[in-house]
Amino acid sequence: NIDSFGHNASLPKILKNSGIDFYVFMRPGAHEKELPLNIFWWESNDGSRVLAFRHPTSYGLTKNSLWKAIESLSQSKEPILLLLFGKGDHGGGPEDDDILEILKLKEQKGDLLIKFGTPEEFFKKLESLNFSIPVVKDELQHHASGCYSVLSEVKRLNRKAESSLMVAERYSTISSIITNSTYPKEKFRKAWEKVLFCQFHDSLAGTCIREAYEDIFDMLREAISISNEIKNLSLQKISSMINTSDSALNVVVFNPVANELKFPVEIEPAIKDMKLVDENGKDIELQEVTPSSLAGTKRIVFIADLPPLGFTTYKVTSVDSNKKKEQDRNIVTNNYSLENEFIKVEFDEKSGAIRHILDKEFGCKLFDGDAALPVVFDDQSDTWSHGVFSYKTKLGEFKVTEIKVAENGPVRGIIRIKYKYSSSNIVQDFIVYKGLKFIEVRVKIYWNEKHKLLKLQFPFNLSEIRYTYEIPFGTIERPANGEEEPGQRWVDISGNLMNESNEKIAYGLAIINDSKYSFSAEDNTFTMTLIRSPIYAHHIPNTKKEGVDYFYIDQGFHEFKYLLLPHKGSWKDAFYQISNLSDATNLGLDYVVESSHAGALPRKFSFLSVSDKNVCIVALKKAESSDDIVLRVLEQTGEEREVNITLNTKVVERIIPAKVKPFEVKTIIIPISSSNKEYEANLLEEPKL
Repeated sequence: NIDSFGHNASLPKILKNSGIDFYVFMRPGAHEKELPLNIFWWESNDGSRVLAFRHPTSYGLTKNSLWKAIESLSQSKEPILLLLFGKGDHGGGPEDDDILEILKLKEQKGDLLIKFGTPEEFFKKLESLNFSIPVVKDELQHHASGCYSVLSEVKRLNRKAESSLMVAERYSTISSIITNSTYPKEKFRKAWEKVLFCQFHDSLAGTCIREAYEDIFDMLREAISISNEIKNLSLQKISSMINTSDSALNVVVFNPVANELKFPVEIEPAIKDMKLVDENGKDIELQEVTPSSLAGTKRIVFIADLPPLGFTTYKVTSVDSNKKKEQDRNIVTNNYSLENEFIKVEFDEKSGAIRHILDKEFGCKLFDGDAALPVVFDDQSDTWSHGVFSYKTKLGEFKVTEIKVAENGPVRGIIRIKYKYSSSNIVQDFIVYKGLKFIEVRVKIYWNEKHKLLKLQFPFNLSEIRYTYEIPFGTIERPANGEEEPGQRWVDISGNLMNESNEKIAYGLAIINDSKYSFSAEDNTFTMTLIRSPIYAHHIPNTKKEGVDYFYIDQGFHEFKYLLLPHKGSWKDAFYQISNLSDATNLGLDYVVESSHAGALPRKFSFLSVSDKNVCIVALKKAESSDDIVLRVLEQTGEEREVNITLNTKVVERIIPAKVKPFEVKTIIIPISSSNKEYEANLLEEPKL
């Protein structure tokens, strides 16, 4: 994997769990990441190891460069080296002259044993030597740090495509079993192939030429379209099996998360004077909100109460407008504060930033200065940000132009804050819901800056602060050195603070996002990088030419969402909440409007649950080579856990006991036939011996 721009710390367990024992890479180079040797055991947090080799020179070794490479490596500390030769980048491979050059080198360098071979032969030879190989328990970063954030749309579509396919697999697996219908394997394969093709390093990095993204965006959107088509059909099949005979009109809300979940749902169009009733006959609080259209439709929001990976069916009726009851108002909203039963958010009227988040239960106030403030930095680097690891030249801040209460009702309150910087504008909607202990923030950006970078800034009043990032199949704690860091759906900032009673308390905040991958932390200040605006595919040492009108990246409109989840203790103490909200935010909650009919399923039902909330479901799908069910779980907090996994589709009913080791990714194959026992497999769905 020569030209990948970095390698997350979970990769050894992914490789080992896929039957791969050896790994060759080139980036980060020796000038970017110090390693004890170019040969080392690379180990993940679960103890999985692969034997890794960092290629000691650049790719594309031909003729004269081959000679120079061998000359420079003749005093290497490693007893054996692998050199990949040929044109490499942009195709070509070895030529006759390259082979002749190596044969000449063999004759002239008699003190060196030079031979043709394969990477497999290299590693086998290495294993046979009496050689002490060091162990590296770390990620392999950083190269081209600007790639974590540049070209927001490709990042957004990538996250959307991955999430859409994963949730479609879950619902399609369930619907195919309970309705005895075909699971669309070929459609899923086609969609996943398109997503994976677009994860080529320059494509997902945002560093291709502008024209390439016409194809890349089309492929990602096609994958999303395929997954949505499968998902919608699956949900309708499931909802058709629910017994709704006691109500003429119903709304079925689905939960893709394998834990109980309370989360806001918006419905449009909604009927006039709409009323929702749950399975126990309880009226659900509703709030009419601004619709998406200006065509006379109505939109409502409510808090859905959902079982693990299942659904809740609400009866839809209408209430006589003359007999409407005044709903309880637990949301208190004015221009500069927003609160519910659990938290109070205070805003600074001059900056438009969050001044404090008060946790009413523990008396904790987060932040030491303006938080969630849009800040602009200078960025003269190329598209990759070659040689740049942090952005510290601050140019200014967005200034507030308006603060107003956008909504104030029984279900939620919204404070809308508008900002301006130069010719760019931002709108942030800060939302607090009744009964939910998080703040949702919806962001719209109109960006018209060049060679500048936009961040959201969060200064914390925590001591002994620790920054923990979600990475694929794991987490990693990183130093607060100001460097850009790649992350996935959440970052947690935890430490100690003095509460209002002057007591020292362990406390933190998880920041969850739906489409961002680049972050930084320096001392007590955390930032989330939103936008970079270099020229498309600008690679140093090339420089701009006078009089040329270049295309700049990320100009125009952007939209994304993030959640702020305050919590007591460390991220491990709040992990199941962080995980649940990350899943709900990224996978999304869907609903189906259903008529009256008989059915085998009750109005509220869970298809899959895990007895321990800290064990995550990361995949539920059909096997690639059979009709069996594939269930993949993950332990994230470093504790061995014995769990019971309950699967109930009315056709397949099982309670599966499982021991999940610390940080383990465990794949379980569940045969459709009840006479066959489930078994453990690797990531390729091959039985583990």
